[in-house]
Amino acid sequence: MFDDYDRGTRRAVLKLYRATSEPGQMSEDLMRALRPLARPALVVWGTHDPYIPVDYAERQREVFPGAEVIVLEQSGHWPFADDPIAVAQTVLPFLRAQLRR
Repeated sequence: MFDDYDRGTRRAVLKLYRATSEPGQMSEDLMRALRPLARPALVVWGTHDPYIPVDYAERQREVFPGAEVIVLEQSGHWPFADDPIAVAQTVLPFLRAQLRR
């Protein structure tokens, strides 16, 4: 992933963050489109994310009401890189539960 994180990709990600992090038409359209899907969702967030505040983790329930929200205290923006063991301990049981469904 890091090998492909070139300038163009960084600009695209920043544009996406800016378009969807503040209330506006794009974020409202996305929320309206996703909310009715009622899919299982797992939100894994790092407490020390310098780009997107941790309170956005709970806000994911506005779109995914049944989401399980896990906040990792030792992680930042990339929890899977900061604490891969904690992420695996969270994601793998969630995926196993979905497979059993």
